[in-house]
Amino acid sequence: MGWVYYANYLYYFEVGRSDLIRSLWKSYREMEADGIILPVVESHCRYVKGARYEDELEITSVFSAPGPARIRFDYEIRRVDCENLLVEGYTIHCFVNKSGRPMRMPDDLLRALLK
Repeated sequence: MGWVYYANYLYYFEVGRSDLIRSLWKSYREMEADGIILPVVESHCRYVKGARYEDELEITSVFSAPGPARIRFDYEIRRVDCENLLVEGYTIHCFVNKSGRPMRMPDDLLRALLK
């Protein structure tokens, strides 16, 4: 069909989120090695326009609403050549340890996010 499959946008959100966390704090690999897991507990995606295969996309990711054990990330995806909004959405994550038990957001991550 030539259009990006709708579920791929959630993967693009993940890429944007991973890049944001890495730029502010540490990589997902380092987080998991430290025993911090950040599963998605809710996601939302609003499709405005479709992207075509081979479109160059820009993903903007920001955090919002940090809580003691949860965090929300907001996303916008645009085509680079025209900057039209294609997709916007959010994901909410909880912090859990390797055993799957809830844990508080690490203080150093909260400080990095609030800078």
